[in-house]
Formats: sequence, structure tokens, C-alpha cells
Amino acid sequence: MENKKYQIFVSSTFRDLEKERNKVIETILNLGHFPIGMETFGADADNQWDIIKETIDSSDYYLIIVGQRYGTLASDGISYTEKEFDYAFNNGIPIFGYVQHRHVSTTPDKRDQDPVLVNKLTDFVTKVTNGRMCSFWEDMKDLGSVVATNLPKAIRRTPRVGWIKASEANSPEVANELARLSSENSELRLELASLKKAQYPLSPYFEVLINKQKDAINITDYVKDFSPIELPSPIKLSDAPIQILNHVTSNDLKNYNEKIPSAEEASNFDREVKAYLGGENGNFIFDVEVKNIGNVKANDIQIEIRVPDFLKFYKKDASLFTEIPKISIPELPWMKIMERIRPRFGFDSMFGGDDSGLRLPYSNFYRDHINTLASVHSFNDRISSKIVNDQKVKIKIKDLLHTKNELMEDFYLFPISSGDGELSIEVICEELGEPLLFKMPIRASTEQ
Repeated sequence: MENKKYQIFVSSTFRDLEKERNKVIETILNLGHFPIGMETFGADADNQWDIIKETIDSSDYYLIIVGQRYGTLASDGISYTEKEFDYAFNNGIPIFGYVQHRHVSTTPDKRDQDPVLVNKLTDFVTKVTNGRMCSFWEDMKDLGSVVATNLPKAIRRTPRVGWIKASEANSPEVANELARLSSENSELRLELASLKKAQYPLSPYFEVLINKQKDAINITDYVKDFSPIELPSPIKLSDAPIQILNHVTSNDLKNYNEKIPSAEEASNFDREVKAYLGGENGNFIFDVEVKNIGNVKANDIQIEIRVPDFLKFYKKDASLFTEIPKISIPELPWMKIMERIRPRFGFDSMFGGDDSGLRLPYSNFYRDHINTLASVHSFNDRISSKIVNDQKVKIKIKDLLHTKNELMEDFYLFPISSGDGELSIEVICEELGEPLLFKMPIRASTEQ
């Protein structure tokens, strides 16, 4: 693409080649590209080398100018110029080298006198010119001419991503390139799948269904005929029947009022009742069906299932479902007083033979479900499961033949609040090199 612009990192020793660098930068700008180099960075910046590496990484090409000096040494004894060169080479950035002829006469300040540095420079020139695009120059004018002539040819030989105007981003060239890359990506994926198949010709593979679903799950806390518990109100002396008013003390009233459950306790009780009744009626059953759809038997299968924090797991054989949820409702204080004075005055004569007006009725839950028990999952020595925490369960299966499946009904999943989230499943077995990960949307509703 003719309108594509490239970022070119310009590297060299600085003080001896300052004018030459400026000439190269000017030439690159005249060619319509973006030069960038050490002038961009603060000399005393602690992270200067990290910034230089990032800039080389983001550049399309690396251009190096070599004169008669090796350059300032880093702590490892290598000049910063050679370190830049090595970094570009090791990261696959195309390198354009421009080396000054060794016979060119220079002033002493532009040529190394130390034999150690002279030898390092000789080795570096060999490295720059060995097997890559490289041109030679004599003076500043010659360098500008060589760069102007050779750089466009070198760029055409090794095209890079470069930069284009946003208005040209959907050009036919870009579309063709995207199509080529997409085709290449598909071919590589097929090749990778083929290689994996050749490397692992026999392997188990799993499909996990939750409540017979593998795409999305909806959980609702609707329970037919459920009625929230009605807490008694605090009582005062005037609430006592007039017949026993003289027998009621302030301590009786205080003790009763202090024993009334709090709103939080009532809310927790209602939630447990819903979970109990929902589990009993199949509302909150959380079935996990694991299928081995691979071509060999799987051994020591471990499955971890996580749900969002607006949901909570219960184990079917937990005490919550083998015993009825309980909440302590205090007895009206005058009931005990009535028992104390009955022998003296006679219950029937005082209250007309009916004490129902003195008792607090039980909630519908106690009346309708007092003798109900939840079912308990039968024991299976091939399968075990446990709740790790409210939002995570683990299942272990000893083995599973291919084309076979296991159905587990060990859990209830209860919605604490409404919400939308994601359920995740991780499966690992002895024959798999890495876990299989599955995700599915899950929605909970607490609206009646």
C-alpha cells in the first residue's frame, strides 16, 4: 500500500554522529515515514532502557548508523548501541545497517583510541554486516543519499504492518489481507487439531448437563401455598385477659417480649422453609448429569461447579432437609399463669371451656408440614459429592465408560436474591492433560 507510513527506530552513538543522525532523520521524514530514537527519551530516566525496548517493539524497522566509535558501555560491558541492536534482532524487527567505511579519516574525538573498544567495535561491525541488508557510507552527504536510495527498496522487500489513515482502513488491500490472515488462521487451527488428534488418538471428553440443560438455567423461589411466618407483636399489661390481670407481672411481659424472634431470624426461617418446601416439591433440585462422549473410559473424574453469590447450595441429605426448620415462638405469659391458677379457680368456669383465644396459632408451615420429611439421596461408592462453600460444590466419580453417563441429584440450589450471572464447570480426569472448562448463563428470580 503506497500510502502506508512506517515507524523507524534510528540507533547510533550520539556525540560523534549527531549531524549524521539528523541527516538520516531528515531523509526518513522526506520519504514520508516516522523516525524515532534516543532523542525522545530523558537521559537520566531510571526506566530509560525499558522505554527504549517498548519503542523498538512498537517500531516497524530498526536502522543503525555505525561510525568509528563503539559507544558508552552499560554495566555488562556492552555498549547501549549494541544492546539496542541485539534487542531488535532477537525480537524479529527488520534491521537496516549503515556502516561507515573503515578507511575514512576522522578527528580523534570521533574515533576510539582504546584497543579494547576498537576490538569491540570491529566485532560489532562484523555482527551488523553479517548476512543482512547493509550499506556503506563515507560522509554525511553520502549517508543521506544512500539512505534515500536504499531504504525504500529495503522496505518493499520486507513489508510491515505500518500506519494508514483511518479513512483508508477499509481499502481492498486491507480486506484482502484480513481474508488471507483469516484463511491462514483456519488452516493453522485445523493443523493444530490434526496434530493433537495424532498425539492423543484416544481420549475421553465430557458433556455436563445441569437440570437437563447445557445452554442456560433459570432458578425461581416460587413455592406454592407458602406463607411467611407472622411474628407476634410485643405485649403490654393491658393485653392480658382481665380475669388474670392481677397475676401478670412486669417481668412476665419483659421475658416474653425479649424472646420474640427478630425480623432477621424470621427472614432466615422463611428462607429455610422455602428451601425445604421447594426441595420437597422439586422446585430447587440441582441435577448434574455427566456424559463421557469421548472414545475411551475416564478414571478419577473430578468436577467443580461454581455459582454466583446470589445463589446457595444445600445438600439433600443435610439436616435442613431431614428435619423441619424451626423457630422459637414464645408462649404468652398468661398461659403459664392459667396453668398455675386452674386448680384453685377452675379453667372452664373462668374461660368458658375454651382457651384458644389465649394461644398463639402456629404458622401454616407447622400446621401443614409438621410430619413431612425430605428424601435422602442413596449412597453410591462410585460417586461422592460435597459442598465446599455456599457457592461451590465438588463431585468425584471413580470411573465412567465412554458413551455412558451418571446422573446426580445430591443438591438443591436456592436463590437468595434475584440476579443474572454465570455458572462455571471445571472437569478433570486422569486421562486429560488439562481441565475442561464450561460456562453457562444462570438467572435467579425471587419474585412471587
